[in-house]
Amino acid sequence: MVKYMKNVLIFGGTIEGRALVERLQTFDIMLHVCVVTDYGAGLLPERENICKHVGRLDMGAISELISEIKPVCCVDATHPYAQIVTENVAAVCEKMSCPYIRIARAAQQNNNENSYLFDSVSEAAQFLATTEGVIFATTGSKELEAYTVIPNYKERVVARVLPTVDVMEKCSSLGFEGRNLICMQGPFSEEINYEMLRSTGAKWLVTKCSGAEGGYLEKCEAAIRTGVNLVLIGRPKECENAVGFPQALDLVCTYAGVEASNENAEKQMHTDNVKKIFLIGAGPGSRLLMTKQSLLAVEAADVLIGSKRVLEICDPYNDKVHFACYEAKQIMDYIRNDKMHRVFGVVYSGDIGFYSGAAQLTSCIEMADEKYEVAYVAGISTPVYLLDKLGVRWQDAVLVSNHGCEVNVVPKVRANKVVATLLGKKTDVASMCRLLVAGGLDTVKVVVGERLSYPDETIHSGTAGDFLNKEFDKLSVAVFINEHPIAKMELKDDTFLRGNVPMTKQEIRLLSLAKLGIQSDSVVYDVGAGTGSVSVAMALQAEDGMVYAIEQKEEAKQLIEQNAAKSGCANIKLVAGKAPDVLDELPAPTHAFIGGSSGNLIEIIETIRQKNTAVRFVVNAVTLETVAKLSLLIDKYNEYADMEILFVQISRGKQMGGHHLLTADNGIYIAAFGGK
Repeated sequence: MVKYMKNVLIFGGTIEGRALVERLQTFDIMLHVCVVTDYGAGLLPERENICKHVGRLDMGAISELISEIKPVCCVDATHPYAQIVTENVAAVCEKMSCPYIRIARAAQQNNNENSYLFDSVSEAAQFLATTEGVIFATTGSKELEAYTVIPNYKERVVARVLPTVDVMEKCSSLGFEGRNLICMQGPFSEEINYEMLRSTGAKWLVTKCSGAEGGYLEKCEAAIRTGVNLVLIGRPKECENAVGFPQALDLVCTYAGVEASNENAEKQMHTDNVKKIFLIGAGPGSRLLMTKQSLLAVEAADVLIGSKRVLEICDPYNDKVHFACYEAKQIMDYIRNDKMHRVFGVVYSGDIGFYSGAAQLTSCIEMADEKYEVAYVAGISTPVYLLDKLGVRWQDAVLVSNHGCEVNVVPKVRANKVVATLLGKKTDVASMCRLLVAGGLDTVKVVVGERLSYPDETIHSGTAGDFLNKEFDKLSVAVFINEHPIAKMELKDDTFLRGNVPMTKQEIRLLSLAKLGIQSDSVVYDVGAGTGSVSVAMALQAEDGMVYAIEQKEEAKQLIEQNAAKSGCANIKLVAGKAPDVLDELPAPTHAFIGGSSGNLIEIIETIRQKNTAVRFVVNAVTLETVAKLSLLIDKYNEYADMEILFVQISRGKQMGGHHLLTADNGIYIAAFGGK
């Protein structure tokens, strides 16, 4: 190892600490960097002149380290609230005559303008005197006198204090009494704080930064839920000699005998340090359900990106730089253009592997010209949270999403015991339940979870028939429990309404669908749909796709809609009109079934081919003339040379007196060609 002439000791896994290391790493000095966690150490550059010390150090350990490495200076870049560490480092440096540099972090109001930071209750009261609205004060009886500078404070300020006689007497002497005085012993849950803020009509919550033991987090989260402005007290004052980052850098360079404006160092900083991106699952909503790994990733990030709701959950103190966004391209542009920060945490609700925007961002990262280090951090999926809460095994459940996409839930509910889905609109549950009822599944059990994991979490249960006109929070989860699932729906001919419209018989439907080879996400045309019997059969197979039923006859159009509703097939769209005229506006199909062409067979096939030459076709025909037209396609397109043509005739047994006779249906030609 190369021996460096001078050592610099740096405390802190903060943004300022990492930035200082990055600025100094190319100089001919040895950097000893003290961080608390392995996470913090992992965010530092890997270089020969960077020595990482992981773990908490007391005064004795700090003294030993300084004695061992004999640094030219010691930089304290710890968090502003790490007051004990700051006091210890400063005391040891003074005792050992080691130059001490404290980097001060400027107090900032957060991005959404609902949090304010002050050094004392007196300063906060001076500020609140210029505002309007009820003030909910939780700073204790010793600080109450400071609030008397607020005009009309006896009506505006609601004080929550300990229920002791001397405290109540003091409050009364200052004019805090009646509905403006709450005497209660803590600890207070988030729910209690929420109810107090809501019932008092508070616009401001004043609290000390007292840490977990003081119920600080519960008050902050309650304020976020109610939209109340946070007034925070108690951030330790920086020492008189604390300096900003630029001055700290200059001082270190002076002690180390290097030039701070080294252009090569600037260039090296931007070429050697690959930006790191954490993709973080934040869980159902409550910070209490964020995993330890997720919290560590949030702590390690210089910048947090995500929806406003998620950012408030994972960073209630607003210590980080926030960028409220969930569009992958915009996030990528922001990270690419940010020249100040190196570690980014992109936070998603639930888990990053379940219908998450993390997939789109991953694609953007992979296509980017720049290199990024990516870490994936799992979270708890919201549907899984609800199923666990219900005591329902989710190992056998079908998990889907209606948030930002649409799922045809009826066939999934019919075929599975448990189906759970994310919701995206207030009316989603009602819409799905109407389809279930129309499909004969009105007795299926439905459970809807609203604001899951929050203190006001609500769970509703009933049958599909109970939820036809109810609305729920758009970010809810619905669970459908079918005690008698049917793995495969048998579509006998008497299943369908048919009136006077010809219908493709069951056996021909089965053979035609077997030759089509429809997948779960196929886009299918049913040309000449008739009663819609083939459309329904295809829709049940393409449950995540779409079937376009094309029909021109009025009675047939009504039957298609009726049979689709009866079978619970929301993925059938009626297209009224004559093919090929009505095909232009439809999306390109993957499969096409032609049961009736009104003499336009070749034109229909040619029009469909213009949308997708790889379409898989199945044609039903009853005349030789139609088969002859199909032979023209074999001559025109090489890929149809292996066209398969079947002639199928079904005979059905009927009892005639004491005997059974077979009666034949008309023969049907089935032609299958194209596709893979």
